Amino acid sequence: MIRVLNIISDSNIGGAGRVLLNYLRCADRSRFETLAAVPRGSLLKAPLEELGGIVYEVDGLAERSLHPADVHTISLLLRQLRPDVVHTHGALSARIAAKRCGVPAIVMTKHCPAHRGGMLSRSAHRAVDTCLTDAVVAVSEAVGRQLREAGTPERLIHVISNGIVPSETSDTAGDALRERLGLDAGRLWVGVAARMEPVKGVDLFLDAALQLAKRRGDLCFAVFGTGSEAERLREQAEPLGDAVRFCGFVDEIEQALALLDVVVVPSREEAFCLTAAEALSTGTPVAAFDVDGVGEVVRNEETGLLAPAGDTAALARAVERLVDDAELRRRLGENGKRLVRERFTAEAMARTLEALYEQTLAAKGRTV
Repeated sequence: MIRVLNIISDSNIGGAGRVLLNYLRCADRSRFETLAAVPRGSLLKAPLEELGGIVYEVDGLAERSLHPADVHTISLLLRQLRPDVVHTHGALSARIAAKRCGVPAIVMTKHCPAHRGGMLSRSAHRAVDTCLTDAVVAVSEAVGRQLREAGTPERLIHVISNGIVPSETSDTAGDALRERLGLDAGRLWVGVAARMEPVKGVDLFLDAALQLAKRRGDLCFAVFGTGSEAERLREQAEPLGDAVRFCGFVDEIEQALALLDVVVVPSREEAFCLTAAEALSTGTPVAAFDVDGVGEVVRNEETGLLAPAGDTAALARAVERLVDDAELRRRLGENGKRLVRERFTAEAMARTLEALYEQTLAAKGRTV
């Protein structure tokens, strides 16, 4: 049995947490024991435990990558648990602690874009990754390229695309959720599901929505998610009146996305975009900004429509084209459903990741 300790600094359930949850749904429990260290009070604790993960809450760590106190706290936990693999999700403190404690294998996943810096930045990336990491997982081909450009040694980089568990929704469950969320079945709904933080571009979605609302009155807009910008975004949306609905955090996000006619991904940066994969898995087409790894999921004219990064007028035109063409929505949605089931399943992600754990341990001379 290989013991893997995931260390994640998220207090909320963001992309990294959702990937870990998806992994747990498909983990080979006969060979791998999955543990997780999360900040005390993290919203990830309960869902991880519900899926069979063993969760340890630690003081500190929340929403930060490097802090001396976190190195000390994590070191104490590592000496107690003695994992075979430490898999970090953005916490540099965890990699330092794992190296200090002699953990056999250290894996790090890069869940965000890794844009290239100057020569000093590249040298620092190369030194840190070489000294503290045995394998770096890139969640998309785009992030893999960015890591190489940022200085991470090629031999450390492994592209393992994020995966989801495709959802099968029933009409009864969908009707109940629609009623609960207040999404009128007689209207065309365009929506976004994202943390309400600047990088996710919910403000850009609302800007596009306002442009659309000025020239047509048959559209409604749904916003799923919470975050630090919630109040400001509600103020921005006031001119939309009853045409916009803020739905908050929704556990059944794939079922909610299936209720929409178009899903929008307005992110300023996006390493992969789980939301796009989740929407496409239900047959809902996507309009998105062409940033980082989004185009690997939202393939222009095949599974959705892409607009230049930050161009809300172009994004609004893409949405309008989709809502005006039911046959286009159907075709792109069917293509998207097929692509997700062929390329972006949690099952494939789990098997590839587990093989990487075994290969990394074997390379260090550990029998597996």
